[in-house]
Amino acid sequence: MNIKRLFSLALAVALIAALAVGCTTETGNGGNTGSKTGSATGEVSASVEEIYGEGLSQDTVDALQKSGEILAYTTTIDFANNKFDKDPVMQKFNEWAKKYYGLTVKYRYRAWSASQMEKFLIDYANNDAPDILTLNYFNWPKAGLRQVVYNTDELAEKGVVGLDHPALSSTKEANERWSVGDKCYAVSGSGGQAVIGAVNLDLFEQYKVKSPVDYYKEGTWDMDAYIKCCKELTRTLADVKIWGGYAWNYNWYLVANDARLISWDSTRTKLVVTMNDPKTIRGAESVQALYTGGYSPLSEPDPKFKKGQMGVYFATTQNLASLLKDCTFKWDVVPFPYGADNTSGEVPGEPQATAVVTSTKNPQGAVSYIIARRVWKDVLRNSDIVPANDFYNTPGYTVFNEKQVAMYEAFDNMLGVDLTLGTGTLNSYYQFWNDLRDGSKTLKECIDTYESYYQEQATFENEEAAKVKR
Repeated sequence: MNIKRLFSLALAVALIAALAVGCTTETGNGGNTGSKTGSATGEVSASVEEIYGEGLSQDTVDALQKSGEILAYTTTIDFANNKFDKDPVMQKFNEWAKKYYGLTVKYRYRAWSASQMEKFLIDYANNDAPDILTLNYFNWPKAGLRQVVYNTDELAEKGVVGLDHPALSSTKEANERWSVGDKCYAVSGSGGQAVIGAVNLDLFEQYKVKSPVDYYKEGTWDMDAYIKCCKELTRTLADVKIWGGYAWNYNWYLVANDARLISWDSTRTKLVVTMNDPKTIRGAESVQALYTGGYSPLSEPDPKFKKGQMGVYFATTQNLASLLKDCTFKWDVVPFPYGADNTSGEVPGEPQATAVVTSTKNPQGAVSYIIARRVWKDVLRNSDIVPANDFYNTPGYTVFNEKQVAMYEAFDNMLGVDLTLGTGTLNSYYQFWNDLRDGSKTLKECIDTYESYYQEQATFENEEAAKVKR
């Protein structure tokens, strides 16, 4: 029996928000971002070169224009019901993709969670797998290890054209990020967004505490400096609580220290558990110091930051831009700090804002969809179809000034995206961090309690991968 494969990457709310973008605006720190006024029913005018890329052969253009119907997973339930009244840009994209690429896109709702991969495998077993699969850090490398996805070599062997399209250009770092062994399972480029921190400068100035921006300018911004900032800023005045900082993904602290709970072996063909690695332990100690010390809030961090009750908030660019949009205090940004054992220079990131899609049924259409979404991003910037004052349809980084954007872009190929996170032990993963941050167990007790769960899951995934025959 032939094993069917599907090839995948990040496509969902984060992708839609990042790729269905509006015009760029320039703002200073602390200001509000504006968006271009225009009609939501306008037309997109674009040349063939803009749509397909310069230098493509007529055969390639013809193939892309005959892409056919594809089925995509979506994390927005309205899309699965063909309701686009809340997102006219998405509606226009579908019309545009059909006009220029011959793409009819059908959507199937799948929540943004670890269960996506399990649901995909059920669909796959029932011969009902989608042409487009959402891949995030919960789902990788399970898809690659189980060999239910196409790698780029296989797509080329199948005669899929457009793989050399300018919109799909990849870097060496991105290729390595989306590879299992020596096979690359990504068709397109950046692979993730760097994690950066928004700094409430007014708060640090008010309480005369040296800010992360000061440390960063000195070249001394590291995890020790961050923890020191949090300790010095955190205080309670009357009934008002001030916290030092917040980062919603605790694995960022591990990545910043060149550490992982679950990692690859040296050949990137097998999952291994690294909970007792000294780098992992020191990264987890940073989390424990911040949360058991009360320097980071345990709930509702977003409104607390917006109200001016928090010094630093770490997130990926798109999410951080949304958070900063209406803030009135003076702010700046810094990258996530390195841990003491970070010798690779990698910074934490999330695999999003990238369209890598494959198919068991229509691989050509899937690749065309990737290209269409990426080209649409640029075409949309010069169109008048973006609703006025609709942040959902603006590129996240436009909140930042040129210097801040340059800093973010400088880290783009230095991401240490943790693709092994949550490969199936998501419940124990969250419980590990919950126990650690609330102080109910020591770090050693947490590792002793949960390491066996990770070992069991890694063994299971490796054994499942070994069963799969090409």
